[in-house]
Amino acid sequence: MYKQSSIQRLDSLDNEFLEAPTRFTNEHSCYVARVEKLISDVNAELRRRGSHAIPIELEHGQILATVGPEY
Repeated sequence: MYKQSSIQRLDSLDNEFLEAPTRFTNEHSCYVARVEKLISDVNAELRRRGSHAIPIELEHGQILATVGPEY
């Protein structure tokens, strides 16, 4: 009865993805895994709605923009 609609779920995942850098920790592997999981969930929801998936380059850009220049 209270299950989120597809568009609400997608909005929630989008917000998590955009806020991910603000929750960055020094645990790089955990952070990368979290962003990869978010992208996977977003892409699954987009496919369910018949839309195109987020390109892998966007995922990599999100990760690289937040982990620092040494990576």
